[in-house]
Amino acid sequence: MKTTLAVLNALKLSYPHALPIQLLAQQTGLSSSVVTQQLHELITEGYPLAINSHNCCLTLPLIEEFSLKAHLNTEQIGRSLHIFDRTASTNAQVLSDLSIYEHGDVVLTDYQYKGRGRLGRNWQAAPGKSIAFSIVLKPDIHQVQPVLLTQLAAAALSVGLDKLTGSQIKWPNDLVIGSKKVAGILTESQFTGGKLEGLVVGIGINTNLSPTDFSEELSSKATSLFIERDKPVDPNPLIAAVLNQFDRFYTDWIRTQDASSFIRLCQERSALLNRRLTVHSNGLERAATVTGIGSGGELLVKYADGETDSLTSLNFSVRAKNSYL
Repeated sequence: MKTTLAVLNALKLSYPHALPIQLLAQQTGLSSSVVTQQLHELITEGYPLAINSHNCCLTLPLIEEFSLKAHLNTEQIGRSLHIFDRTASTNAQVLSDLSIYEHGDVVLTDYQYKGRGRLGRNWQAAPGKSIAFSIVLKPDIHQVQPVLLTQLAAAALSVGLDKLTGSQIKWPNDLVIGSKKVAGILTESQFTGGKLEGLVVGIGINTNLSPTDFSEELSSKATSLFIERDKPVDPNPLIAAVLNQFDRFYTDWIRTQDASSFIRLCQERSALLNRRLTVHSNGLERAATVTGIGSGGELLVKYADGETDSLTSLNFSVRAKNSYL
């Protein structure tokens, strides 16, 4: 696997240019026949590669450390990057041994094959088509609310997408373009007894999925940046833009305990504000109108019978009747 990874890393560095297989063999210290065999293995595993008898190249950009770091400008977040060629889930990767990660570390992958979304939903990331990364947080204060942290991440993600496309936030953890999901967030925490050991903010973005990559059912609910822009998206400046904005929001929030900057943005970019929707929880459904986002990141709603409520649990699902949004 290590030699296959060496081949893949060399191709990442050369993108979008093709590499002669003989040169790739010299760079990795392998024979041309072994390199060719490994290239075919990568294609079988789903990596976006084009190969002929003499040359090979990536057909889509992948996460590459040097390129990503060149775009980073943060105080805390992303100073240490852990890039996996594949992992079941970046959140699970962190939570399996949280002690080895420091505050601000980021775990990333081009190939997440067993991702988990909110309420147990699956979130997959095919090589080159989607990206997944998790931000490790070990704050000194122990009163960090997951719903508020999720709103911070949603605001940072929306701002990070601005150079590529406009987006809206579907409370509590999805980004949408039009009425279709393009990205999602999963915030998880780990405790030992009553002590908070850390939090993990996982983010998945549909970058280069094509229309044919979605099932008929999903095509009406999900989209990708490639579909919206009609050209491939380089994940490296995009990830850096999200991390840069997350760092600004988070650093300011921890220092001042004032969440107003990102909460205001969540309200301004809300896909739910003033809409009549259905609140789903524990098998029950109630018609409601969304009236705003509270100072603690909660969703403010008014039910059809006039009762008002603040939804703070991430176990709520809010959507229009018979549709995602």
